[in-house]
Amino acid sequence: MQQGAVAVLYNATRKAYYNETALNELPPYAVYVASLRLEVLGHHFFDSTGTPTFDLYSVNKILYGSKTGDIKAPVTANKGPAGTGAVDWLQLTAKKGYPSIGLSVVYRVVTAGGQPSNCTFVGVMMVDYAAEYWFY
Repeated sequence: MQQGAVAVLYNATRKAYYNETALNELPPYAVYVASLRLEVLGHHFFDSTGTPTFDLYSVNKILYGSKTGDIKAPVTANKGPAGTGAVDWLQLTAKKGYPSIGLSVVYRVVTAGGQPSNCTFVGVMMVDYAAEYWFY
């Protein structure tokens, strides 16, 4: 059974080249809309062992990550539609023994939403979030 986040990754590279400020304004907006007018880059999910996986199938790259750093999102970060708060900013590097292709590190920054509520039910929980992911 899959554990953790399942997310669609959109390609905002052009926005980064032309206007980084506009790029940084995208996650607080995107967390409230159903879809973006951006090309799908791939998906982020956790594999059966709980390894964070970034499958950038549109550019034939994949990263199996291992968390190597994190900091709390700024207190001014958008709390998301549920008002539960923004998830941490992270650094993940390629996990030893896994076949990452073309990528060695990813950063998650400018997060909006994503913190789960304190609930006690068993089953699937959906929590809206958006973030910038920088791949190297």
